[in-house]
Parts: sequence; structure tokens; C-alpha cells
Amino acid sequence: MALLSLDYKVINLTRCEECAAEGAWVKVKAHLSRRDKNHVKGAVIALDVAIGDDGQPIMPESIGVDSARVLNSLDFTILQRALVAWSYADALSEANIERMHDEDIDELKDVLGALYATKDDEEKKATK
Repeated sequence: MALLSLDYKVINLTRCEECAAEGAWVKVKAHLSRRDKNHVKGAVIALDVAIGDDGQPIMPESIGVDSARVLNSLDFTILQRALVAWSYADALSEANIERMHDEDIDELKDVLGALYATKDDEEKKATK
């Protein structure tokens, strides 16, 4: 049996016109490790938000949590764990991830959501 491969995927950023014109790209992990997933879960626990079976936060109004704040925090936690390189002149860092264009973050959320959901579904089927 082999260890989880360290595969990467390069994503060309196209939603932000400025970034697309400059040929901006990011390199992400093709799989999140157990440690990465636990880090994301830890961030959710720190925010005192439950996770549903679909992996999405459950935010009933009764817990009084600002859903935008929760989702924003989760987005950046996932990006911090997933990104390994990028074409921007500034160094890849937590502070610089937070400075990314909204369009780029939205594009990455969509791509990573599809990429990781597919991987998780495949892993679940393989263990049955």
C-alpha cells in the first residue's frame, strides 16, 4: 500500500480580469491530508459551529453566529491549507492570502470545493 501521493493541481485564475490578463495561477494540493482536514475541523470547532453530513457548516439562528464571518474564516482556513505556490510577486503567506481579489477567492472556492468533494467521495467508496 502506498502513502497518499503529493499531487498538485495548477489553477489558472480567470474571473479577475487583471489577474487573468497577467496569467495569474495558483498551485494547490490535489488532496487534503488528514492533518489538513483536522485543521479545518478545528477551525470550525473554535467557531462553535456544527458541520453537517455534507461537510457544510450548520448555522441555526439560535446559536447567534454571524454566518458571513464563519464562512469567511472557513474559506481562508481551507485556502491556507490548500495553496502551495502562486504566480503573484508577493510571497505566499496567510496575510497575502487575505489580500487576494474577491473574484479569485470565489473561483478557488468553487474549484477546490469540486476537487475535494470528488476526492472525499472516491475515498469513502474505496473504504466500503
